[in-house]
Amino acid sequence: MAAQPLLSIGMIVKNESRCLEKCLNALTPLRNAVSCELVIADTGSTDNTKEIAAKYADTLFDFPWVNDFSKARNAVMDRCKGKWFITIDADEYLESSPDELVALVTNESNMKYSCATFVKRNYSSVTLQGMYNDFSAVRIVKLTPQVRYSGAIHEKLNNVDLNKCISLPNTIFAHDGYATIDSNLSKQKAERNLKLLEIEYNKNPDDATIILQLLESAHISKNEKYKKATLGMNFVKKLKNNSTDWKYIAPAIARKALQYAVMESFIETSEWFDWVFKNLSDSLFTLIDVTYLYTQFCYQKEDYISAEKYGHIYADNINKNKNRLNSSVESMISAMLFSHTLSQNNIAIIIAKSALKNGNTTSCLDALKTVDLSDTLPSTITEWLTIVSELDNNSANIILKNSLVPLLNDNENFPNEDIFYNFLYNHFSCKSTNEENLKNFTLLPSDYGIFAEISITDKEKEIISLSKKINSYNKILPQAFYKLLSCNSELPDEFYNIPLEHLQKLFKDITENCKNYEELVLKCTCNEQLTDFNKLSFAFNMLSATISSGKEFSGTFKDTLKESFYNISKLYLLNLYRDEILQNDSVFSTLPAIHRFSIYFVLAIDSTDIKEKIALLRQALTEEPKMKELVNITLEELQKEQKKLEAEKQLSASPELVELAKQIKVMLDNYPENSPELLAIKQSPVYKQVAHLIENL
Repeated sequence: MAAQPLLSIGMIVKNESRCLEKCLNALTPLRNAVSCELVIADTGSTDNTKEIAAKYADTLFDFPWVNDFSKARNAVMDRCKGKWFITIDADEYLESSPDELVALVTNESNMKYSCATFVKRNYSSVTLQGMYNDFSAVRIVKLTPQVRYSGAIHEKLNNVDLNKCISLPNTIFAHDGYATIDSNLSKQKAERNLKLLEIEYNKNPDDATIILQLLESAHISKNEKYKKATLGMNFVKKLKNNSTDWKYIAPAIARKALQYAVMESFIETSEWFDWVFKNLSDSLFTLIDVTYLYTQFCYQKEDYISAEKYGHIYADNINKNKNRLNSSVESMISAMLFSHTLSQNNIAIIIAKSALKNGNTTSCLDALKTVDLSDTLPSTITEWLTIVSELDNNSANIILKNSLVPLLNDNENFPNEDIFYNFLYNHFSCKSTNEENLKNFTLLPSDYGIFAEISITDKEKEIISLSKKINSYNKILPQAFYKLLSCNSELPDEFYNIPLEHLQKLFKDITENCKNYEELVLKCTCNEQLTDFNKLSFAFNMLSATISSGKEFSGTFKDTLKESFYNISKLYLLNLYRDEILQNDSVFSTLPAIHRFSIYFVLAIDSTDIKEKIALLRQALTEEPKMKELVNITLEELQKEQKKLEAEKQLSASPELVELAKQIKVMLDNYPENSPELLAIKQSPVYKQVAHLIENL
């Protein structure tokens, strides 16, 4: 007889091909470390879920779906023989070491416990990075005949003594189900859950757990949120304050109701907050989540004094209750929504913004110092930098020196530098005019600080001196680029090696925001200045970016644009490509679109045949539609030339020929369009002799 396994792993699955293999693979270290069995029930898969499960499961069976999760769970449990039982879902992955779980089931002294919790980490991204919340899931039980699941949905274990529950805080299962589900499927799932829960609620209207689950599934519409939030708050207010439900589940219900209230601006929001702070103040849900929500609520109302005050209360509550977050009874009832580092960063930003509004610079700086810039959301970094830009220069220097400069100096450990750079790029756009805000970033290390210094000075000598300290122009900021471009002095060769994609972005910024951009373009694309290939390439890209910006041009600049682009394109392309490349169709098609456009454009200008010119211009526009403005300018010139030629022909015609043209036109006007007689006249040698005169009569 086979020995009894120490641990039974139970699962119910349906159409889980997306994630099942990943889930089962993640269990391999656990199954190798301890005597296990894996029992899986399939409730009606139509994809290859069963084939995947069969590769791993010790027992795989079909269980017809009857709209009741507890019946499916119990069917799995009935087939398990282990001393301990753990249930997991297909979209959950053991991401921690199994050591803690192995120690639980292998140590006989742990048989005194009735159950155990592991950390279910709900991620908001399929990458299993970024925002998440943790929930202490009671998913491990000592297997006895009395232990059963109940509840058609959000099933719970019965006959389990939570007073004999041990926490496994280092055993973490990552869950990505909330991140992967699309909006339509999410709505369908919530509607299904609500329908089943409402049936359960009608049977048991005083069951606090069902009311909490109703709230958690009410996110499908504002109406459902309001109905269930109101139901929850009314239920909580009627509970006796000495019951278990009052102590643990009521605060979770109130927290969820207030989350919807803040999200949807219910008129009862203030009243509900007052009631919860008065009656449920000791609960972890109130200390953390409700205080977080109230801080947000105050900030939304522009009550910055209260937002700053309650933001500090939230931060204090987090510090005082760190040990409770993953080991309290509350954490087994519902996930703490706003205890994560990212939530703490968000509150720090609210404190800083509120303190700035309140004139409390010290509080603002203290809050900014607590934000972990190496591990936070892009929006938080942007907000952090925006606040810094609004500080006085001395305060900005303090916070940059303490928080940002060390990260920038340790580039390898600062994964968010691109977000930081994008903020600086927009902040130092040529449309920015607040020099004081720009000045705050001159302290930044390496090239960033130099770019900031160049941006706030108009002295050419100083600009050129600063440019000599730049290590790389690859991430130059728009205002610094503009200032350097405006200099009459010779610029370093490295300036002309800025990557094309970045260069086009910079040119676009100048075109849109600088009044004298036309003067700059003409200066930088003057043939006399193009002494080497890098400068030639720079001029070509500058003209291309200017023309493709979508702006309409006029006056002298418009007249010069076509000639400049033609001359520079011809020089640039002759230097860049050999003739055999341009003549090979398969190779030609792989060239950048702007290069293909330019080649056809040069050919069009060089052609002496008007029809060929137009055909080549059309082909050029097919290759790069963004260059439409240049094609329009060229076609306008062609039309003017054609009219001029026709006028010259007319002036040079003899009076007799002009009279003949008039007579033929009178004849033509007497015939219907497309008549045989009309077509015959147009084919005659006499008509062809005077056709150009007739068209201008």
